[in-house]
Amino acid sequence: MPEGHSIHRHARILTTLFGGRPVHTSSPQGRFAAGAQILDGRIPGRAQAWGKHLFWPFFSAADVPALPADAPISPADAPAPPVAATDTNSAVSVPTNSAFAESAGTAFAESANAVVAAHPHAAENSSAENAPAENAELVIPEAELGEEGPVWLQIHLGLYGKWAFAGAGVADLGGAGIQISPTEDSGMMAAMRQATDGGKDMTTSLQFPEDNIEVTAALAPRPTTRLRIVGAAAVAQLTGPAQCNILTGAEVQEKLATLGPDPIRNQPGDRERFVEGVRRRRIPAGQAVMDQSLVAGPGNIYRADCLWHIGISPHRPANKVSVQRWEKLWDDLCFYMSKDVATGIIITIPPEYQPDPIPADDPELSRFVAYHRTGRPCVRCGATIAEEKMAGRRLFWCPGCQH
Repeated sequence: MPEGHSIHRHARILTTLFGGRPVHTSSPQGRFAAGAQILDGRIPGRAQAWGKHLFWPFFSAADVPALPADAPISPADAPAPPVAATDTNSAVSVPTNSAFAESAGTAFAESANAVVAAHPHAAENSSAENAPAENAELVIPEAELGEEGPVWLQIHLGLYGKWAFAGAGVADLGGAGIQISPTEDSGMMAAMRQATDGGKDMTTSLQFPEDNIEVTAALAPRPTTRLRIVGAAAVAQLTGPAQCNILTGAEVQEKLATLGPDPIRNQPGDRERFVEGVRRRRIPAGQAVMDQSLVAGPGNIYRADCLWHIGISPHRPANKVSVQRWEKLWDDLCFYMSKDVATGIIITIPPEYQPDPIPADDPELSRFVAYHRTGRPCVRCGATIAEEKMAGRRLFWCPGCQH
């Protein structure tokens, strides 16, 4: 199951590729046909994540400012929001980039024009009276989580859910899920080229060939495609989610009420709420960190390695762990989960413990300190990393230095 950093990354990608422009939505599988019909032709706002849930507002054209005549075909060059921002509702705007429209290709330009022209408010949006000044910006509409007005799309990927993205807009994206590693002349920053995983990510597919237009055409709907989104310069397909629902603002609030604080959002008071919640429980600390009602987002990898960082035994009762150590764990989760949002690739081994070169018989040391290192020596104390099942999930820890 994907951990929370992946969902925050998906929210960024969806906002970057589709925010601010009408989209065409469908459900080739048929299981989300009614929902897709509701979203079809609406304008996506800024998607947000809370733990392992994605919440995406869709607005009617009447609720969104008129589209700028000189706005880019796609907001793919939008700057990413701050990773650990405490204000999760700050505006995101996209500078006008006429060059991007040309690079997107005729097929995407025609697609964009068709979507916009088909929208019931296209006539008002294109009138001279509503035309923006030169250098106008495409502003992506936003909503507070649970705000009434927009239609909310809620997604939980579960064990088998996956997003696939293709199109010209994807060329500016990096990180986990790239199918073909970009070359030096691709125009992508070196740091982003290196932070790829060769398409191994189980929750994300970023198709990055030389000709994105042809690949978008090749990203054909499948019988398992729950939701297909076609925008001006990108296509997205969602398969296998555990949850894919249309919600009202009140229903979003009900969902949020079941979740603990999210370390990536890290809003004021979240650390105190987390510590107070776990200190009330007698369950093992390793189980508490996986309880989404106590802390939303961590999964097996962050559970194993962040507990190792602080030296907390996963077997110690949560109410027997000191306030100070739980506070340190919260801060550790915030740091490691937030830094991995940009690439989607989890790296939880502190640099001072990472050997150079990485041993051929211990490749996990390139990324992890405890996770998947069963039977190997702890890099801190030399004891043997242990593994067992806890509440049905594999648990990794060091008996020598976690107490």
